[in-house]
Amino acid sequence: MLVVYNPNCSKCAQLGQAIEESGASWTRLHYLEGELTADLVHSIFDGYQGPVRDLIRSKEPEWVVGGLDPRGTAREELEAFVLEHPVVLQRPLVLVNGRVEVARSPEAVQEILSRLGPSALDE
Repeated sequence: MLVVYNPNCSKCAQLGQAIEESGASWTRLHYLEGELTADLVHSIFDGYQGPVRDLIRSKEPEWVVGGLDPRGTAREELEAFVLEHPVVLQRPLVLVNGRVEVARSPEAVQEILSRLGPSALDE
């Protein structure tokens, strides 16, 4: 399980604690420290089943100054913007089994972990 992670984010810390308590193996991707790649951004957009706007932190200054609208902007342009300004990417994100889940609330974290089941936790 790969987690798009910011060590200064309380939601990321809560997710990390829940994963540790579950016994799952996971990898932190420190996306603000240069670990985000174009392929990974593309995979995130591909694997997320909800609205693209859920993947964007629209109150970040970089997003506001950029003036993009996630509903009216081509996906390729959004991906390029996220790669150039990774701070606008929502966090934490869980990538497992080709799917991407936004894990901002404790309920979402528990739902993700319970849905994965024991066999998927080691991926």
